[in-house]
Amino acid sequence: MKKCLWIYIWPIFLLAQPKAHALGAKFIDYSVDGKTQQELLLATNDEDSDEAKFIVVLNEKSDIQSFYKINDKGEKTLYDLENVSQGFVLERRKMHDVVVLSSDNFAPHNGATLKVTYLFDGRPGKTEYRFIELNLERLGDQWQISNEGKKVSELHFITKKVTMVGVVGISSVEVRYAP
Repeated sequence: MKKCLWIYIWPIFLLAQPKAHALGAKFIDYSVDGKTQQELLLATNDEDSDEAKFIVVLNEKSDIQSFYKINDKGEKTLYDLENVSQGFVLERRKMHDVVVLSSDNFAPHNGATLKVTYLFDGRPGKTEYRFIELNLERLGDQWQISNEGKKVSELHFITKKVTMVGVVGISSVEVRYAP
């Protein structure tokens, strides 16, 4: 696993596995208000049963128009792609940006290198962030997240716990691949 920065989400971030879960068992394309939407990623964690799907909305040329996450409670968060170079916080807990997504080379017609930055340790005086790098790729009219040339199916966040303190951050991110 590369140490990089892409999405900053406490224990949430998984990409569709071929197993049953609260948000559905596979990626789907669908249309809402005449816009095609594609599920890219499902995020999970080892701390609780929270899940979040990450979805791109495409225009008539299948270019990415917008991006949002939807959690297992049905709550949606829309992200402004014009600010992706500055990064947007995907998860914030106790005054810490836990997971942040950013890209220095995002292009809505052909993709990007994505950095997912996560809080490794949030204790006062010991604050440390780490990151992983992934690729957002276009294959014809379809989009996917990949790592090391393989299609990613899930990001699973493993919490970092300290005795008598509890969860202080994310120890690692498991990148799981599509079958």
